[in-house]
Amino acid sequence: MQLIKKPAINKPKYKSYTPITIAIPKAQQELIKAIPHRSFQAFQDKTHTPTDWYNLCFRIRIGYDLAVAYYTQEAVDALKQALDAILAIKTTYVATKLLEMPEELSEGIKDGLDYTDQMCDENTRRAQLDAFHESDRYMKKLIQEINPPTHQDHHHAKPGSRARA
Repeated sequence: MQLIKKPAINKPKYKSYTPITIAIPKAQQELIKAIPHRSFQAFQDKTHTPTDWYNLCFRIRIGYDLAVAYYTQEAVDALKQALDAILAIKTTYVATKLLEMPEELSEGIKDGLDYTDQMCDENTRRAQLDAFHESDRYMKKLIQEINPPTHQDHHHAKPGSRARA
């Protein structure tokens, strides 16, 4: 599928978290792309860890956020399908404690990674950083759903507080 950008007029105005955006070297860009692809391969080889799932989900969410901001509905739908596939792995993990990528989901996830790579190549570093920050917030909420704070976590005295002994 060819990803088609929206007209520039419709670009959302994001508050940027970085006042100065510095381009990163090509070698570092390739490393950023390679990490989730290694995680995908780890799932294929059955040598994966929860970190591999996180890498895949985070990267695909970046693509989804870029698609929503800068691409047509067809691209949004393709990334949503990939995101739904990686989230299905989370749902299975929460229910069964088995972290596996079913064969029927792997193609959609691989396509999502490839689309994200293409979108990151086509967009500015500023757009990528905005998507990164949106994805970071999303992932923090998602991880809290998987590992909610325990009752005990709320009752520890904070340093400097006047907790009674």
